This record gives sequence, C-alpha cells and structure tokens, in this order.
Amino acid sequence: MSMNRSDNQNVIDSMAQAGLASARVVFDALTEITGIVSANNPLLALQNRSCCDIPPACWLPRQFGSVESRACPGGTALLRIQVSNCRPVAGKIEVRAKTDAKLDIKVTPDRATIDPMESKCFTVVASIPEDACKGESYELIVWVSGCNDHFARWTVIVGDGASGTCQLLRVEDCPDFVHHWYDHFYCDKPCFSRSRKRST
Repeated sequence: MSMNRSDNQNVIDSMAQAGLASARVVFDALTEITGIVSANNPLLALQNRSCCDIPPACWLPRQFGSVESRACPGGTALLRIQVSNCRPVAGKIEVRAKTDAKLDIKVTPDRATIDPMESKCFTVVASIPEDACKGESYELIVWVSGCNDHFARWTVIVGDGASGTCQLLRVEDCPDFVHHWYDHFYCDKPCFSRSRKRST
C-alpha cells in the first residue's frame, strides 16, 4: 500500500513529536532531581513546531534569556552576564541596557576584549527610585554585541523584599560557519531604505 505525501508528512510529524515527548520526560526528571527550571526551555517551543517550519534567520539577534528580579524602593537589582568567546581569535564585546523607564542603569564593564576560548563576566545594575510604588515594574532590554548580536529581557519588579536580585545569564558568542538549508528562504528586504510606489 503506497502512502501519499500527506501521509508521509503525518508520519514524520508523529515521529518528531514522539522524540520531543521522550526528551520532555528526561527534562522533567532532571528538573525534579536538580530543582533547576530553565526560563527559556527550547523543548516547550519545539513542541508547537512542525519539522518543516523554517527556523529564524541565523543573522537575527539571538535571545539568551528572560528573567525577573524584585527589589525594594531605593534598592538595586543586579544582572550578571557571562560571555564566552569561542572563536580562535580575541573578540571585542560590548554590553548595553536600554529602557524607557527613568532608571539609573550602570554596566560594568561596558566593553572588553575576551581572549580566544575564554570568558568574562559583565554586571548590569538597575537602581530603583526611592519613590517607586510596590508592584511597579520596569522592562529592560540588555544587548550583548560581539561576533553576533544577543539580547535578553529583564523585568525588575518593585516589592517589599528583594528576591532574584543577582541573576546570571550566559552567552556563547560563536561564529556560525554552517550554510543552513533554510538560508535560501531569506532575502534582504530593508524596511525603510526603499520607497514603494502604490498602484492606483
């Protein structure tokens, strides 16, 4: 009995989902043993994907985390970022944070040169205004620029007590030398550099 293309696709999707389900069982077991839960579990994202979905373009900024911190009014929240350079040459790294809120943000150091296969820790400190109200939150985007552009979403919530005020995120700044099959599905379409004439 021959199978048509739709049947083949269903079989492939079923096999992919079965593999993800098995990986999920292992992940849950490890989570229960270690007590560690990842903020960005790739298994959760992959469970809703088809094996034929086109992944994001390799040249887009890469998200390396999403974390929350709580701090008291007048206090500080601290985010540590450990950047690893997996290139065979030294790499220049720049770290910056951006928010629309009136926060005092300090990055130390804001730039550094990391030797081949070594890592360096950067700190981002957000000072909470003394007149901040309980339950108020601040959204920050933290950028790490090196061989690639990476970003993380950091939410600082004002509370009576401080928790998670010293978070740690890791970034591996590695070149991608692989020519992916899905690269052929992307082309350069600038948003603002071209003026398109509307047909009347």
